[in-house]
Amino acid sequence: MNVMKAIGERIKREDRDYPLKLSTQGFSRGLSRGFSLIEMLVVITLLVMLALIGVSLFLGTLTNSNKTTIGLSLKQQGENAMSQMVSMIRGAVRIESCTSSALTIRNPDDRTTQFTLSGTKIASNSGLYVTSDDVAVTAGPTFTCTLENGVYTFANITFTLKKGNSASDKPIEVVQQDFSAGVGVRKY
Repeated sequence: MNVMKAIGERIKREDRDYPLKLSTQGFSRGLSRGFSLIEMLVVITLLVMLALIGVSLFLGTLTNSNKTTIGLSLKQQGENAMSQMVSMIRGAVRIESCTSSALTIRNPDDRTTQFTLSGTKIASNSGLYVTSDDVAVTAGPTFTCTLENGVYTFANITFTLKKGNSASDKPIEVVQQDFSAGVGVRKY
């Protein structure tokens, strides 16, 4: 017993003389039970790294979402322009003339409609623009017609639309897409 008592006395004396010495439980007796400076720096560094990763993922998703929205808008406008031309050609009595840059059709009311490029828009001679102001035609429209027995019976239409300005917009906001369709004239 005297040995145990002597060891206990020695531990008490060492604790009193060296208050910052770690005890057997892993905590310092002279300080309150908390985190050391190094532990706090490690945790803060990890949290900052996680925040940076989260922000970069969020911004990447946001920019991709913006490009997708612009692309969908461009696709919708191009398909609308193409469907207007296809509908009018399909409903026409005949194709009057066909060059690579212009197509003229004879309508059921015996009037003619011509599709051509006007500035950066596809237009018809009826005073309507087939494409809107916020897109530009960068190539075409190109018309290729099939001639059977001296009559045009089929037309291929191709054009390229672009939304955004390469000089002033961010590259992610500039989208370009090609459109192509073939249409036959109904037999009256």
